[in-house]
Amino acid sequence: MILGRITGLSLIPSYILVLLLASNISAVQLPFDNTCPIHYDNDEVSDTFTDFYVMTLASAGKIRLSGMSTSMPVDLGFATSEDYERMARDRNTVVALARKSGFLGIPDPVRGVKGRIYKPAPGRIEDTKPNGSAGGWAIVKEARKATPEKPLVVVVGGPVSVVADAYLLDNSIADKVVVLWFGGYAPETNSMGEYQAWLDPWASYIVVMKLRLVAIPGGLGGVAVPRSKILSDLPDTPLRQCMYDLNHPQFKHVDYDGDAPAAIPLIHPDYIQKTKRVSFSHWLSYQEKDVPAYKDDPKGNVLVAINGSGDKFATEKWWQDMADPAAWNPSPANIPKQ
Repeated sequence: MILGRITGLSLIPSYILVLLLASNISAVQLPFDNTCPIHYDNDEVSDTFTDFYVMTLASAGKIRLSGMSTSMPVDLGFATSEDYERMARDRNTVVALARKSGFLGIPDPVRGVKGRIYKPAPGRIEDTKPNGSAGGWAIVKEARKATPEKPLVVVVGGPVSVVADAYLLDNSIADKVVVLWFGGYAPETNSMGEYQAWLDPWASYIVVMKLRLVAIPGGLGGVAVPRSKILSDLPDTPLRQCMYDLNHPQFKHVDYDGDAPAAIPLIHPDYIQKTKRVSFSHWLSYQEKDVPAYKDDPKGNVLVAINGSGDKFATEKWWQDMADPAAWNPSPANIPKQ
């Protein structure tokens, strides 16, 4: 467990400190720390730099990256089966380039959920058919070795399909997994009425009902990644060249890390400044799909980040980690054992 830093903590009168902790104004307690095993799942590689960031943390020995997977629906008009195959190939490519650049501690990527987790006719989680993805099984395998106190943290930048798949494959892992998700919360409706949850609403519901979730909405602090800084701050390697050349088929050149908010708290818990707890309330219509809505609940298993440290903090910490010489010239002794 990590407790966010409070400046001058010892100088705060005890009765005020109790109020601060109770209201979550300045202190945040997260259900993981950087010694927990990490599984990373996302859709695109080419519209963000999060793959590179997570691999850098792993190569520097700051996290133990136990798995990587690719998940994306292919029947909603945003991505086709061919798009999914490209995403999976791209993830294999960046891992190969990271290893060619000297990175250590990077696992082989596997296929997550190609598609969605579909709601069964009875409308009950226990009747839901798992996808049986390699990513789901990788999460199950690692979670079985974890504990509630040292859970497997699944960092998600897309839909949470693979996490729901893992739960459906083995219900016993429920208390050994924490989902750290860039998504899952729309403040204006106190719900999952946003794109990431909308991609696979039944998987989102399963995660809300059965697992511990830390939901991170947009706006907590983004990361600027200008091409000039890639050249000036990072070693001349195949991985740096890949970052410089990153070019999404639709968005073209990318100059920000859009999914990094799901990974930064792994080693910078003070990135999250304020939270609240919620639980499932009812289904809410969002863009012609029903998504889970929340109710505020001090005992809820969903921890929502509602205030962050801002763009300057996020960008500074991201670049500090990305340019760490320990990642680009790693020592095998510093890499946590799998």
